[in-house]
Amino acid sequence: PKDWLFQGSINNSTWVTLDTRTNETNWVSGTTRTYTFTNFTAYKYYRISITGTQPDYYGYVGFDQVELMEVT
Repeated sequence: PKDWLFQGSINNSTWVTLDTRTNETNWVSGTTRTYTFTNFTAYKYYRISITGTQPDYYGYVGFDQVELMEVT
């Protein structure tokens, strides 16, 4: 993905955007990227809504793993 929204919901129908990323480029298979944002609400549902992809990915996007962690 190049551009995306990370969103949370308590009911799986109304979504709140928690983080927005744009122009994320130069992905290499097997690498880890870390993103942080502030959120004080525990949502029941989370999703990544991809809004843009790299031109050379032919419309295919994949994630190997997504990990959510609380930092105190």
